[in-house]
Formats: sequence, C-alpha cells, structure tokens
Amino acid sequence: MTPAAKLRRAWRHELRPPVAVARRFHHDPVTARERPRWPPEPFAPVHWALVEVAAGGHAVVMLDDGSVLDPWDRSRTTLRHPAYLKVHSVTGVWPVALNANNEDRTWETGT
Repeated sequence: MTPAAKLRRAWRHELRPPVAVARRFHHDPVTARERPRWPPEPFAPVHWALVEVAAGGHAVVMLDDGSVLDPWDRSRTTLRHPAYLKVHSVTGVWPVALNANNEDRTWETGT
C-alpha cells in the first residue's frame, strides 16, 4: 500500500471525529525528566507527532506499524530518522463508537 493510500485509510477510519486522544511528551510531566525510551513505539491506531528538523517544526503521521508519513520528505519513514532533531510529542488517536443517540459507547463495547 502506498503512503498516500495509508494516509487516506487512516483519515477515513481513525482521524474522523469523534476521536479519543492520548499524548506523550518527551519530558514526563510527573517526573519532569526525559523519558528513557523516546520516541515511543506505536500505542494507537494512528498518531500525530510534532517533530523538529533543520527547516523548522511540523507535524507528521505515524501509523500503527510505526511507519511515518512526512509531508516534507517521503524518505523519513520512522520517528528515529536522523533528520528529526527532536520529537517533541506523540499523540495517539482512537475512533470513538457512538450509539444512535450520539452517546459515547466505546468503553461498554471495548472497542
């Protein structure tokens, strides 16, 4: 599957509202220390990461298999690519299941 097809699939299935998110930062907010294993392994169906490169900062998409889709450079395929001077945060995104009344039923169904 091409990177563009992966992104279309992710947008169609995981990034449409409503979604639930969880963000991890390079510095742990509880301990105020850098996380020893950074950037993290994939922990959600889709992620967006704030990265810094020589030209500046921008956001990239990371899929559940760890592959990265970078709009500035397609050769950057992981968050550990040397061009990424820093990965500031990684946000996991999950789809939220709604019932007919638009009530969140995610936790009841376990999806």
